Amino acid sequence: MILLIDRSQAPPDLPGVESFENLSREHTYEPVSHEQDPPVGGPHHPAWQNQGMYEEPVPNERAVHTLEHGAVWITYAPDLSEDQKDVLWEIVESQNCLLASPYQGLNAPVVASAWGKQLRLESAYDPELQEFIRAYRVGPQSPEPGAPCTGAVEMEPPPVQNDESVENIVGKEVSEGAINPFIRRVIRTRAITPRRFLALYAPSRASL
Repeated sequence: MILLIDRSQAPPDLPGVESFENLSREHTYEPVSHEQDPPVGGPHHPAWQNQGMYEEPVPNERAVHTLEHGAVWITYAPDLSEDQKDVLWEIVESQNCLLASPYQGLNAPVVASAWGKQLRLESAYDPELQEFIRAYRVGPQSPEPGAPCTGAVEMEPPPVQNDESVENIVGKEVSEGAINPFIRRVIRTRAITPRRFLALYAPSRASL
């Protein structure tokens, strides 16, 4: 007899796991005060945090985005012993969509978090850590399981609007339609700033 496991159905929670629902998936460039600490979901930065072992804290807003992609985020007390850090290193390097980082103010030596799920542990050696990873890494509770946990790049916030018009910066070509309509739309929607446009395209404006 062959048993098929349906990963789309969430299994019962493991003992000790806290669950949180109705978490926002809004993207924001602003700092976020999450209800959980460490956070398990909610508003987050448009760029995720790449998987891996970190020896410095990572931005909550970016780590939360990685949780949305199905990652398990292991936070550990900054004074965790070196042998336990080595254990975490081996765990994180053993498979994808795992990241670990120090976290100030933890009320447990190690905390494992997935989207909407969290488990507090007394040690990196606790077998429940591996059980948590098996249950929730790229699990059905993740809003975007299978989305990348690597390859993230820096993303700058959109430019602040000011009183200087696009026409004043780029020139009358924009208002008179001499510039390619697609380029004009890109400028007007601020997907690229007018000054950045000039820096990139000024040498070839005559050909537009």
